[in-house]
Amino acid sequence: MKIKRLHKYICITIIIWGIANLIGYGIYRHNLAEKANLTFKESLEREKLHYIKRSISIHKTDTTEDKSVSLTEKEEWIKQLYINMEDPTRIYLDSTFSALLLEENIQTESFVSCTYNKNTNSTGTPEQIKQYTPLLPVVYRFDNDRKKDIILQPYINITVSQWLNYPYILLITGGCILYLICITFYIEKKAHKPNGNKELSITNDNEYEKIPLSNGWKLYPDKHILKNESNEIKLTYTETLYITAFLKAEEHKLKYTDICKQIYHISYEDENEVNRTEKQRIGQAIARLRKSLNCIQEINIVSIQNGYQLQLGFIENTALL
Repeated sequence: MKIKRLHKYICITIIIWGIANLIGYGIYRHNLAEKANLTFKESLEREKLHYIKRSISIHKTDTTEDKSVSLTEKEEWIKQLYINMEDPTRIYLDSTFSALLLEENIQTESFVSCTYNKNTNSTGTPEQIKQYTPLLPVVYRFDNDRKKDIILQPYINITVSQWLNYPYILLITGGCILYLICITFYIEKKAHKPNGNKELSITNDNEYEKIPLSNGWKLYPDKHILKNESNEIKLTYTETLYITAFLKAEEHKLKYTDICKQIYHISYEDENEVNRTEKQRIGQAIARLRKSLNCIQEINIVSIQNGYQLQLGFIENTALL
């Protein structure tokens, strides 16, 4: 049934839309996190420029046995230690990070935490730490003693609502709507295109090579013609299907449901399910067939309750029943 098939494709479209949004949201989170990581590194540089306005005298007499950490890394660690003493909660870094995010058009909340010597100071609340997305931490190291590490951890709040306001979701939604429109058009077009099935296939099979009708008239399904000794009527493919279906039916009667199933491959369980559009389409096809048969007085198509009947004036052939 056309409605059932349409419901199926609507469900498929909704599933595709959901999967596309899940994939899109994952890509959005990844790209946003990468951009925020770069922004945080820029914030660290601006923080250093703010606090370290003059050269800090660092004695480069490296007497430790640990050579795994370079002198440059140690210098950066000392700078961060100095900044940490000036601003233990890293409020300036937090505000700089938030401002740069806005400059990059990243509309989200953020905060920063700093861990040193097993102590963690954060500009965010414990609830925010649980809910927000942690970015890549920046670690400053002096030697192999991990307790001395200075770890700066940025957090941002990535929510589904942000993704729903993202322009790409309009492309995904528009694509799904376009897909559904195309499917609907295809179903409608297919429903209005008659197809022969195995029962009504028009081939060169001997059974259908020529079918006697009435008063010398014979149907040639493979050639789409009605013919007697002196006259010939050309039929369309659809008209041939209709006549063949009538001849195979009991008492040559076809209900609307029979025509929909045998001619158009649309199954209805009850006559009441056949909508007005289908009835109009069948009525138009019958009208064209009647016009083609107008010159044959022995063959007539009459309306019956919920369908039509093919009447043969003199001889009713029942070989196909």
